[in-house]
Amino acid sequence: MNILLVMPGRGRTMFPDSEQTVTSGGKNFPRSLLPSSSLLEVAGMTPRGYNVRIHDELAQGPVGNVMLEWADIVGVSGLSTSHWGALEVAERARELEKKVVAGGMHVTGLVEESQHNATKLLEYYDAIVVGHLTPMLWTEVIVDLSSDDSKGVYRASDPWQFVIPTHSLVVAKHHYLPDTIRTSAGCPHNCDFCTVDLVCPRFVDKPLEILEAELAHYRRKRRFLGLEIPLVLHDDSFGARYGHTVNVVLPALKRCGRRWFAEITIQNLGGNGSRREPLIGPMKDAGCVAVYIGVEDPFTADLSDKSLSRDEIEKVIKASHRAGLVVMGSIILDVTGKETADSIRRVVKWCIDVGLDLVQYSLVAALPGSETRSIAMANNQIICNNPALCTGGYPTLHHPILSPEERIELLHYAYDRTYSAEGILRRTVGHKHPFLNLHANRVVYRMTSGWWEKFGYEYWFVNRERGCWD
Repeated sequence: MNILLVMPGRGRTMFPDSEQTVTSGGKNFPRSLLPSSSLLEVAGMTPRGYNVRIHDELAQGPVGNVMLEWADIVGVSGLSTSHWGALEVAERARELEKKVVAGGMHVTGLVEESQHNATKLLEYYDAIVVGHLTPMLWTEVIVDLSSDDSKGVYRASDPWQFVIPTHSLVVAKHHYLPDTIRTSAGCPHNCDFCTVDLVCPRFVDKPLEILEAELAHYRRKRRFLGLEIPLVLHDDSFGARYGHTVNVVLPALKRCGRRWFAEITIQNLGGNGSRREPLIGPMKDAGCVAVYIGVEDPFTADLSDKSLSRDEIEKVIKASHRAGLVVMGSIILDVTGKETADSIRRVVKWCIDVGLDLVQYSLVAALPGSETRSIAMANNQIICNNPALCTGGYPTLHHPILSPEERIELLHYAYDRTYSAEGILRRTVGHKHPFLNLHANRVVYRMTSGWWEKFGYEYWFVNRERGCWD
């Protein structure tokens, strides 16, 4: 029996110019940043005796009929932004009389939001998985679909279980950073705007034997233009369990011998607000070359136990730079509801002044299943119902001070100011990797400029009222 696992694109009905033809080639599509870790893990859970293939529409273009005809079961998992693309894949697969199952944070969030959503999803899919998937549950789903006996909605009764993902299914040329691994699952912070806890409600450490087996696959270094391509750690909260990180994970990464980078909170990185030592030095010693940190808003944020003062944030960033780490920051510009146009401009200036090497600015997304969306729905504050627009690039919630138009303009301003020639030079001069940093900044600016040019914000005004089932 053949199983095809698909990471859907954004959909031709939503973005008609982005996916013109239904082929399996993908030669006209840019590489995606990372392969889908969730699909690789599902492949690793699949029992022996089944043939598994993966297709990433974000990198390869729309999955072709040849691939769909090969499959007996089609599995779909994607973010809210891929909602329409997932429905299109399901529709085409079922036209070919294939069984289709969907899962992941978006599907789980919709079902947790209302039973009506579960009923609507089952009009498109033969089965849906709510919450986390385990090998036992995945085997049950496969057997039921094979025998035409789907239960419709599936939930795991057994706890989260790590497996060795099928990394061999990754086609390196489809991704800028093809080598990915995680050392833990879940996040202890549970921020209101996040939905990680929908599929992993508690923090879980990966056992050493599984981590070692995965790292053995990645001992061979990849290079591009003479530069080593780093291994990406895609933990939801790297370093959250200090003992496991310093005693298990970092020694294993050091033995692997690969350079790597990780997403991490400033608190975990700098040891701030805890009685433990900073991770900056141990991470650097184990081969870390870059970190991706959620800065929030250093002027107005008071979001959770991971929020720190501006002085504390600056100390961690400076210490990371002294250690030779590239520091990438992520800031949600409108998350607290206290922001003004002036405060956002101050944040942008601060990002430049503090020397963040790369900055990702975004607007808060009303993700299905998040506490942020639940509160907004209760107070009639949702201003964008379209899941495909939950990219972080469009206003989705009412803001008590700033209008949608103002937030759109401020997001433009943030990128234009940060990635202007002056903004790049101010963050590059004196850098330990000046040419690499300069090139990365140019790439980011070209990508964001190209997105705005192709899918201008007029698109938001036209499509913001479109709901999941319109």
